[in-house]
Amino acid sequence: MLAQLNHFIAQPSHVEELLSNLTTCSTEQQVAARNYLYNHQADFVSSAPVHYVWGKLEQMLGMPDAAIQCFHNALAVDAQHSESLRELGFMLNAQGQAEQAFSYFERIVQHNPNDWMAWNDGGCTLRTLNQREAALFWMKQAFAACPQQASLAANSALLAYELNDYALAQDWLDTALALDAHNAEALHTQAMLFASTERFDEARTYEYRALASNLDYPQVRLSLALLDLTQGNWLTGFAGYEYRWVGSDKAGTQTMPSIGRPQWRGQAVYEGSTIAILSEQGFGDIVQMAQLIPLLSEPFHRIIWQVPSAMYRLMYHSVNNEQIQVVQQDAPLNRTRIDFELPMMSLPFALGLTLDNFSALPNYLSVPNELSQHFAAKLANIHGLKVGLAWTGKPSLAKQALRRVPTELLSLLITPGVTFVSLQKFDAQHEIETPNLAPFVDLMTECQDFMDTAALIQQLDLVISVDTVIVHLAAALGKPTWLLNRFGSEWRWMHQRSDSPWYPSLTIYNQTTFNDWTGVLTQVQSDLIQFSPVQESCHV
Repeated sequence: MLAQLNHFIAQPSHVEELLSNLTTCSTEQQVAARNYLYNHQADFVSSAPVHYVWGKLEQMLGMPDAAIQCFHNALAVDAQHSESLRELGFMLNAQGQAEQAFSYFERIVQHNPNDWMAWNDGGCTLRTLNQREAALFWMKQAFAACPQQASLAANSALLAYELNDYALAQDWLDTALALDAHNAEALHTQAMLFASTERFDEARTYEYRALASNLDYPQVRLSLALLDLTQGNWLTGFAGYEYRWVGSDKAGTQTMPSIGRPQWRGQAVYEGSTIAILSEQGFGDIVQMAQLIPLLSEPFHRIIWQVPSAMYRLMYHSVNNEQIQVVQQDAPLNRTRIDFELPMMSLPFALGLTLDNFSALPNYLSVPNELSQHFAAKLANIHGLKVGLAWTGKPSLAKQALRRVPTELLSLLITPGVTFVSLQKFDAQHEIETPNLAPFVDLMTECQDFMDTAALIQQLDLVISVDTVIVHLAAALGKPTWLLNRFGSEWRWMHQRSDSPWYPSLTIYNQTTFNDWTGVLTQVQSDLIQFSPVQESCHV
């Protein structure tokens, strides 16, 4: 190997062959090769390929900082050395520095517009930055440079799907599968497209085809679990949902929370055991799972539940007792005796929930009387129905564009005798347009956390919301709640149900046509005319 290195230094060629040989060497031989390069630097100071090979060798030895320096040394010799630019892009991406990584792929295509790999890598990087429209442009350039690559068409299909352009996604899928009928990524995206348009049997067929092409495909395993949950097969669905740590679109940036204890999977435990339920996912998930926490009181002597600060006051007031301890997410647990741990969204799996054995609580959240009275006084001068309204969620969430009701359509809800009360929390980074509804009351500036929001909801007759935490919050308080639900919705609302096994007070208004809110809002307004609050929802 050292003789081959010496020849390469004198006449750099056959880089891939040399790297392949280095990869198959023992660690001791790789270290010897690295030392040889170190001792002969003067012989290749002006050779970008040798600096590049040295960088790859440092990568093999698990020395990323040294590798980065070698690639920079190569660029100091040749600023357009594409292999070094590419490796720097890969490494910076792996370190979470996507913006800087993208700049290296950009430099490659500026110098060589036919480098389809750089177009593809840049597109993937833009996707991690949530710049999907720009990413799709880069993918199209990659496919134009190499139109025989089915994976590039599959990548374009995925981006079009994520941009909710289902027709374009199907066009790209047709192209990808025509090039390679067994392309696993294209088959998986086709399955997701079928699921999003409620063609579940076809979705399942294509997921199995994707698995046949690639058995090690956790995204497919997770998608099959979501299909099971959507169709009411909770036992297999929640078991497969454990693939979320490796199969979700956040798998590259999230890790399973752990404090180093054994996970509880429903097995028998010894008397006096303590379990920690570790925080994960969104605020709505926390509210949904809150009703399951007390179910742990039988097998465990003590339950410790981590929640984010915005949920802490509400969950402490509603759930905390002598056996259940609610703590803030950043509270240290290493000094506490804990026997088992469990990520929060694994609760249904560990408890073995099915549609037959699960009975939802009618209302399991509560707020202090004095806080309810505060908002009662704020709304005291309003006569008629007080209806809470939330029409959009976080802009950063997946499929958010499909969950948002355009504000110009909300006027369809205007009903005599109804005052709409905003439950829409504004995002400082994303301006949210106020709907043209009259009368319309906005007290959300007084809601600093979810305890405040819950207290405001308690004073309302009805809550109408798209699929956000507000739906969970209102329904968990036992408030009549109407969900404006998108076509091809979240697994938790199942398929075209008008009710929910999770929340007895929830009514679901489903889109029957993709991205069409007019029919939903028209039906809601018709029912709103007939709505009369039940006695239990009287105000404080």
